[in-house]
Amino acid sequence: MLVADIALIILCSRAGNRQGPKAEGCPLRGVERNRRYKKAKEQEFTAFESSHAGTTSSAQTAVDKETEVNLKNITDSFNKNKGQVVKKLLDRVVLVKPELHRNLTKVQA
Repeated sequence: MLVADIALIILCSRAGNRQGPKAEGCPLRGVERNRRYKKAKEQEFTAFESSHAGTTSSAQTAVDKETEVNLKNITDSFNKNKGQVVKKLLDRVVLVKPELHRNLTKVQA
């Protein structure tokens, strides 16, 4: 709470003991002050949010454009080298050299 609000609450609690016009207006002044403070803070937050929202959307656009360029490069590279990769893969799968495993040892029975 603000210091002024605390002072107003103390003043109103003291004024409540002696019935009069000051005691009737105290809660209304405090409520009105709280409404103005809340409205000011909401406007401040809205301004902050709108200023940063534009930055986010422009950054997102730049990232999307860069991603699209990189994806196109990867696709072109894939299409260019697809035949060579498939040929290497088939050569390795089909090439069979029957050899004993290097860790195999003869067991004495």
